[in-house]
Amino acid sequence: MTVIIPAVLALAVLAWILWPFFKKGTASGTAPAAAADDLLEQEEILLAERLDVEYDYQMGKLTYEEYRRLSEQWEEEIRRLGAGHAFN
Repeated sequence: MTVIIPAVLALAVLAWILWPFFKKGTASGTAPAAAADDLLEQEEILLAERLDVEYDYQMGKLTYEEYRRLSEQWEEEIRRLGAGHAFN
């Protein structure tokens, strides 16, 4: 009896801790929030890349042609990202 009660309690605690990993689907409202977080993270990454390109051009590390090409690629990525943005 002394072993059974702690074992049952340990299994109950373990089941309670692991339950969220075995649930099907997601809680309502968490998927859009996660998608918005991913979108914001992508926007931040693109902005950082854009600032790096601008800085490299200003420092003379990039020619004008390289700067234009990278700027156009960045603008295309922003348009693509904006097309999927739910808040447009």
